[in-house]
Amino acid sequence: MTDPEPSWPLWVDLPLRRTHADGRPRTPPRGRQILIVFGPPGSGKGSHYPRVSALLGIPHLSTGDMLRAAVAAGTETGLKAKEAMQAGALVTDDLVVAVVV
Repeated sequence: MTDPEPSWPLWVDLPLRRTHADGRPRTPPRGRQILIVFGPPGSGKGSHYPRVSALLGIPHLSTGDMLRAAVAAGTETGLKAKEAMQAGALVTDDLVVAVVV
C-alpha cells in the first residue's frame, strides 16, 4: 500500500507553536504572505518549486532565471554575471540584488 498524496499546503500539518513564550496566543499572519525557497545550487529548488507554485497559486521568481535573462539581454549586470558564470564562480550578492531590484 502506498502513502496517499500529501495534502497541500504541507506546512499546515507541521507542529506549530500556538503561543508566544510569555503565553499570549499567536495570531495567524494577515495580508500578503511570502514563501522563500533557498538552497545550494543543484538542490532541487527549480525542480520542485513549479509544482508548489501551481498548487498554491503563487508566482515563481528565480534569481537564476533572472540572471540568465540579464546575460541574454546584454545588460551591464548581465555581463558581469556572465564573467562569474563562465569562470564557474558564484555570482556575487551585489549582482543578484541588482538583477532582482
